[in-house]
Amino acid sequence: MKQLTVTTVDGNFENVVIPAGESAVFWSQRTDLGGEVGKDYATEAQFRAAMNIADDVKVYKVSGQNGFAENDRGFAIKDTEGNILSYYHYNTTTDDVTADGLSVHLQIPEAGSTMQVWQAKKLTSAGFACSAQLSGRRSVDAPEDLTPDGLFITEIRPNDTNRNADYGSAENDLMECLELTNTTDQAIDLNQEYELAYRVQEGSYKALPIYQYAANEDPTQCVGSQENCTVPAHSTVVLWCYRAGDGLTQGTDYQTFPTLAEFRAAYAIPDEVPVYIFTAQNGLSNTLRGFDLYEKGEGDTKTLVSRYFWDGVSDLKDNKSVDLKVSIEGPLMEVYAAQRTDHIFIAAALRIGIISHAIWNVRIVHINIYVLKKVTVHKIVVALLAFPCKSLVFIEICRFNLRKIQISVVVFFNKIFVSADGGGTGSQTENGIRFCDDLGSNQICGLSAHFVIIFYFVNSHSITLHTIL
Repeated sequence: MKQLTVTTVDGNFENVVIPAGESAVFWSQRTDLGGEVGKDYATEAQFRAAMNIADDVKVYKVSGQNGFAENDRGFAIKDTEGNILSYYHYNTTTDDVTADGLSVHLQIPEAGSTMQVWQAKKLTSAGFACSAQLSGRRSVDAPEDLTPDGLFITEIRPNDTNRNADYGSAENDLMECLELTNTTDQAIDLNQEYELAYRVQEGSYKALPIYQYAANEDPTQCVGSQENCTVPAHSTVVLWCYRAGDGLTQGTDYQTFPTLAEFRAAYAIPDEVPVYIFTAQNGLSNTLRGFDLYEKGEGDTKTLVSRYFWDGVSDLKDNKSVDLKVSIEGPLMEVYAAQRTDHIFIAAALRIGIISHAIWNVRIVHINIYVLKKVTVHKIVVALLAFPCKSLVFIEICRFNLRKIQISVVVFFNKIFVSADGGGTGSQTENGIRFCDDLGSNQICGLSAHFVIIFYFVNSHSITLHTIL
């Protein structure tokens, strides 16, 4: 092994400290290339900007090796006695975990010092380690309010089905798209307030202006204005990768191009859900690509708020999309459901770890429950109930591990007990009311759900609905 020297970027040996519980980035600045800093090799500011490293993350310079080989190399951290504390050896021939401009993210093993692969071929997250990578060695400080507040990438479909029979498009994908969800109380102007970008790898970035669809018999003339491309409050929009004109050529790549109405019909998108288009990218690669979403700040500043980089194998594939959920740890979206084939882009609710695309299934039940609506959300069920306050209701909610729970009509409204973990009947309220084990949901008109929203009447004749969650 070759010993590397670690210093501050300005060459100081004495102030190389990683604060407890924090991460640091070690950088091969390549000053050996010579020339002018900022032109022939990067400044620290340029490096931070390229790697999206937060201002409060320490960056240190390593020397003793002129660059890192792309294959068959490794790194080790030793203590002062020479004991290896952490080690990883990468080999793109046998392991295939890295690629040009892409990183391998590592995880602390349960035993030993050899790091394990957590995620392969991903954009760098230099300066940030997810709690899952640390194998329980750092707790997550979750905010008291777990409701996401912002704009998020919530679904990506870069690999459309073959539509040659309808449009004479051979193997060209005509309906690739993604979904954004606004969880705020205000409408968001996509072009004025945010920037969407397509990522190939680090250093390969393409901004994607968003346009209105302008109906025209000539599909190459359907690119409308960039104004008023808004996402309504608590709503979802669909962004269509529109390839007519600058992308694909009529008569060669397709015979006819789908209209907006045909695009909506293909995905069962309701009329109230806005659909916009982008044209700066001619099609989306099926593998190893990503989307970034940035919130614009003052001047030319911007902040990454939502990112997902797909591998096209484990998360999505031909005619199957990936559904994403918000992470409480940062902008890197997590997979909620991989390789989805059902209708998409009908957002009904968004919570931490829960993204809802609603397909309504209404049932009327008994025992003083006036209305019950069961919203099937892929594999999540959201229960919506309305009842007078004299009704008997017991609710158990399982928000985080998505294990189904039972709703049982067994206790007065003013003594509703909400359990955080679920677990069926046979529970006890904080008021000491006990529930019999034989009160099953089938007997008392309950249902299984993952998430519950309750509406109740002040009295049995009131037309005013109140909400508790």
